[in-house]
Amino acid sequence: FCFDATAQSNKNKRSNELRGALRPERTCFDVFYYNLFLKINPDKKYISGHNKIHFTTTDTTSKIQIDLYENLTLSKIIFRSQPVKFVREYDAVWVYFPKQLPKNGTFFIDVYYEGMPKSNNGFYWTKTQNKKHLVGVSCAYEGASLFYPNKDHLTDEPDSTRVHWTVPEDLKCISNGVLENITKSPKEVGYLTHNWVIKNPINNYNVTVYLGDYKEIVDEYSSLVTGKKHKLSYYYYDETLEKATDYFAFSKQFLAFFEEIYGEYPFWNDKFAVLKSNYSGMEHQGCLAIGSELLNNNWYYGVSVNYHSTLIHEIAHEWWGNSVSVGDMADVWMHEGFATYSEALFIERILGKEAYTSTIQKMSALTQPAPLVGKKDVNANMFQTGHIYMGGASFLDKLRTKINDDKVFFDILKSFQLKFRKKIITTADFLAMVNEKTKKDFTKFFEKEVY
Repeated sequence: FCFDATAQSNKNKRSNELRGALRPERTCFDVFYYNLFLKINPDKKYISGHNKIHFTTTDTTSKIQIDLYENLTLSKIIFRSQPVKFVREYDAVWVYFPKQLPKNGTFFIDVYYEGMPKSNNGFYWTKTQNKKHLVGVSCAYEGASLFYPNKDHLTDEPDSTRVHWTVPEDLKCISNGVLENITKSPKEVGYLTHNWVIKNPINNYNVTVYLGDYKEIVDEYSSLVTGKKHKLSYYYYDETLEKATDYFAFSKQFLAFFEEIYGEYPFWNDKFAVLKSNYSGMEHQGCLAIGSELLNNNWYYGVSVNYHSTLIHEIAHEWWGNSVSVGDMADVWMHEGFATYSEALFIERILGKEAYTSTIQKMSALTQPAPLVGKKDVNANMFQTGHIYMGGASFLDKLRTKINDDKVFFDILKSFQLKFRKKIITTADFLAMVNEKTKKDFTKFFEKEVY
């Protein structure tokens, strides 16, 4: 066997360009609704189903690009009750229509597929202590096309989504949004279908499912902004009720803090839930994943405080990443840097300025002399080094120091959240807000510290 490194490099380059770039075959249509039907077989680590992709054309076109990992079998694509031609190139799928679609038309295609999805940094297949299956999926950089066909580009979030998970009947099934009902199909013996609706725009990679022997703790929170009471759900397995309750109880304190400094929690009409997961953690919208060990005494910057930093980090993502979202992986520091900096702000709130300064110093020591903003249109993997986390937080501290007026600084954060709530943003949008609120030009500062 002879490994051709150049050929592999060219393949990776082309594949990343297909994922990251906005070609005419992508800009010509806007997805507004996904309706995903997926059967999950944990015994075989196998998935099968179809996705109805509803879209509006923004230009005339006879060809569009959707995405699905090449290791999954794509059996057919249906348009107007008839199969249409498609061509696959790595993880991209070119869909050809029999006639040109007019501008401003509304259409849908039904994409049928199956296979064994990528495991780890994708699907996680494990078992609980009582030997029941435990299934999770997390694919922030890898992209949702790892397990379902979609327009896998950050600029295009559906306005709403439905997901129908057909899973073994002995497993609890939790997903984003609201559970509409659970149905039984005579064709799927031993399986039940859990039908969930997501009422908000959502990053494709945030659509997820948790299967396992889950138990629920129900809590209540009164919104700091509106005063309305909302249900909070915490899901756990293996732990005792007391341990899980002790851990998840911090959620209300974090929610109150973020509602104060960033504005109202964005997704009350879906839900707020936190789940123990069989992977390290992930900001899945409305149903946040927390790694397998629920330990409160785990502040990893050396500040002594009784809570787990992963929990506050993932909750912060409901504002930074899930509500306000970037349109290119090049800008993803605005997800991770802001969430990490939120941890430092909470430390400042409960322990004071000295503890905050110590935390920032430890974060800064973990940064690298590299830009926070990556190369656009190539699906750059900005998560590889962790620089966007610590470097992003360090930059925000530098910006706060440069502005030298906390009233203005925190007004920038909240105003940016409110202006771009449930919208797509760039680093340039944040710079514009800084300039507007300070009445100064911070372009050179950003060029030095960010780009």
